[in-house]
Amino acid sequence: MKAAMGRRTATATAVASLVLVFAVIPGCGDDTTPATPDDGQYGSLLNAEEFLNAAVALPVEALREPPQPISLLSSHTLTNTPAVAMQGTPGSLGSPGSCEAQSFGYALGSYTAARAPDGSNKWDAAQPGNEVSAAYQFALAINQGFATCAKGMATIYLSRLASFGSPTTADVPYQPSCTYFSQIDLTKSYPDAKRMRIGSFATFAAGQVSTIAMIKGFLANDQALAFSGSVFMNYKAPVLASGVFYDVAANIIPNSGHGQLIIGYDDNAGAAGRTGALLVQNSFGTDWPPVQSGSTAPAGKLWWSYNTFQVSQKNIAVAYPYDPAPPSGAMLAGSIPSAPVASIERAFQWAPGDGSPATYLIFIHHLADAVKIVSVSVKEPAPGTETATGQYGQFLSKGYTYLKRTDGREFLPGTYQVKMQVQLLDGLLASYSGSVTVGHAAPTTPAAAAMKAADGKLFDSLNKAVTVSISPGS
Repeated sequence: MKAAMGRRTATATAVASLVLVFAVIPGCGDDTTPATPDDGQYGSLLNAEEFLNAAVALPVEALREPPQPISLLSSHTLTNTPAVAMQGTPGSLGSPGSCEAQSFGYALGSYTAARAPDGSNKWDAAQPGNEVSAAYQFALAINQGFATCAKGMATIYLSRLASFGSPTTADVPYQPSCTYFSQIDLTKSYPDAKRMRIGSFATFAAGQVSTIAMIKGFLANDQALAFSGSVFMNYKAPVLASGVFYDVAANIIPNSGHGQLIIGYDDNAGAAGRTGALLVQNSFGTDWPPVQSGSTAPAGKLWWSYNTFQVSQKNIAVAYPYDPAPPSGAMLAGSIPSAPVASIERAFQWAPGDGSPATYLIFIHHLADAVKIVSVSVKEPAPGTETATGQYGQFLSKGYTYLKRTDGREFLPGTYQVKMQVQLLDGLLASYSGSVTVGHAAPTTPAAAAMKAADGKLFDSLNKAVTVSISPGS
């Protein structure tokens, strides 16, 4: 059974509403200072703060209806992926440093935009008219201070795709030139930009015990993942064993950074005694890796051993498709007429029962157009008297928010009052309110308790501590 969430010209005010709170990076470099061979400076700033301020992804099993573990095949490779991009030139593969625009914007964005909510394909993601323009996205990031022509951030591209969308590669082709990026007209209107949009995105950290299992679950659910992390010394011409890239932390280039896309896994790939690999799509063109490497992956792609990924990579993002259907379920009342129609399609609890004391109270949101959800307040049913307010801070038209408690209890079943504070695409502030009914947790059901019992052990979608307050009138 598939998880529901994984199935397959803005005005100046609107553009300003997209800007996140990060330090401004200096301006664009020039075409006369390409990256030196194997310096690993392929474009990722590896900014930890942007990922800490993004929603933490829930595993696929949490969003199944009902929540339950998934059965994985020994291998799975995604289809309908965008064409392999060429970020630089044959003599300077990583320059200019647009890898995050290529991986998070172009690759993950194009793949997700091509998927319907039920997991079916809407169009051929490898055609220029169906691909997110990496050039436009990178030029916009430079203009807004989120990148230079050497390196930049990652999640800004997903934020843009979850809100305003993007022109296509056919609209704005890519050229590996800082001068070219500076000449792109960012004020031009593209009527088809909203075709290239996603419903929402979430992130999680690499290097955890659960990382590979999480990745495999998303891939089995036909969801691609963008990631960024450190670069190994020989990555331009990797040395492989049995067709798989193996390397160790000692060979990481200091202060290096690169973004790429994961499109498959195979538990049996690789050398005997150390099998298991992820299929990675890079932005070094189809002549990489060199033919003499012995790669068994398609051109422009490379199998990475699970351990090599674990010891070197930092942050991962997964995206969810845009849903054009009218919102349905528990309808929410907007505070102003221009607020798009909104609903909570599902409200439920998930208690994984894997030895963890965590239980999640999850809300699946659906809006007719994207809004930036600033916060979500939840008033629990009687006999509880508490209201908890969690932060979110991202654009969303189809996606989820949640509360997590780690005291070994489930949340009280019953009717919850929900209120959201949001910012519309035109910058106006608004709110939504309504009620939803929540049952007991699945697949396990701990004893229920009011939220005050979890004070100090209650967290929001950003994994930040939430304090509870007594609800007015209680």
